[in-house]
Amino acid sequence: MNARRIWIFSVRTMKEILRDPVNLFFGAAFRVLLL
Repeated sequence: MNARRIWIFSVRTMKEILRDPVNLFFGAAFRVLLL
């Protein structure tokens, strides 16, 4: 994957998490799965 793609994806995820705090858990779990 591209570093730029990962960065854009991270920014999008952060924006969504800020919009809906409930997504915080899912976002964290998804990041752990990716790593």
